[in-house]
Amino acid sequence: MNYDELSAQFLYHIREANKIAAQMGINKPFSGNRLIESLTTIPLGHKISKKIAGHDAYDEEGKGVEYKSIQKGKGNGGSASYNIGFGDTWEEQENELKRSTLGHHEHFIARIDYDTYPIIDSIWKVSGEDVFSCLQPKIRRHWEARSSGEREMVLVPKVKDPRAKSNLSMKEIMEHGELVHEA
Repeated sequence: MNYDELSAQFLYHIREANKIAAQMGINKPFSGNRLIESLTTIPLGHKISKKIAGHDAYDEEGKGVEYKSIQKGKGNGGSASYNIGFGDTWEEQENELKRSTLGHHEHFIARIDYDTYPIIDSIWKVSGEDVFSCLQPKIRRHWEARSSGEREMVLVPKVKDPRAKSNLSMKEIMEHGELVHEA
């Protein structure tokens, strides 16, 4: 097949996948991490959320869960990124962190390998409490740095995303989590 024929075939399959996603109730299946989230639900038996904001999916008991993904690299590298709304006081910041971590029954971190099939290499489950305990000191340091004299400097309009940021490392995921799926 030549390039034009392959392109037409590729577009046909994308359209078909979009139709199937619509039948499954998956909104905007190709935006952001939505495709990875949809693929993560399959081995876990979860249902993808119809809304893009809020819980990413729901477990067998109907409890909201959070999905994160990390790209498989060499060794056990990689980390799951968390972006938390910035609070004016530490109490507000900590409440936002609690809402973002403890508000989800469980966090599932899919390790992605884009070079092989299946794309999802493994999935780890980490409790909201453990995610909170790992992220809280990191977010606190980030908040304190931004709340000192650096805050005004950081929040200038040039900053695209003023949220507090932190990562859950693969080491922390393996230490606090449970491997629930391996390809």
